[in-house]
Amino acid sequence: MSKPDDNFLSIPDEPFVGERFFTDLIPLSRNADTLKFSNSQNGVIRGRRIVGGYEDCVDCNRGCANLDVHFDVWEPRGKAAITDKGGSRDNRFSGVIICPGTECEVDIGNWSDQSEKRTTGTRLNLRMADGSKVRVRVLNGWVPIFENGVENYVVNDAWKGIFIHVWKILKCFGLG
Repeated sequence: MSKPDDNFLSIPDEPFVGERFFTDLIPLSRNADTLKFSNSQNGVIRGRRIVGGYEDCVDCNRGCANLDVHFDVWEPRGKAAITDKGGSRDNRFSGVIICPGTECEVDIGNWSDQSEKRTTGTRLNLRMADGSKVRVRVLNGWVPIFENGVENYVVNDAWKGIFIHVWKILKCFGLG
């Protein structure tokens, strides 16, 4: 198992997250994720602006379900604006992304130390501020539902099966 991330705000193990509002969420330079959900369900999260840590703005892991996350402005400063992984299901993300992530804007089904379950039912209503397409990487998950039209996105899932198996092997040998 890898070393736990230092996240700006973590919401773990809450079966009913409820409704939460944030104005600006701006992490410290050492924070991996700005907002980390783990095994959290049933919540409506709203905010004005979220700035990403060195990994993500929002990371949903370990069976998160039925979260509706909207920020007016997403500002990734690391790998992605959003990661939805670890068997998460039926989560929704919306808002405007003002700059690209270093790897993609949305990452679905990436590696999770806590769950190998497939991520399903992700819904996206996102757009890039500059009019470019939102880059979505799908690994161990289903291609998301695009609420504002598939033409606003570019999806990369061609190598997901190979990547997941190679990554698991590397992790077993301590190389991943």
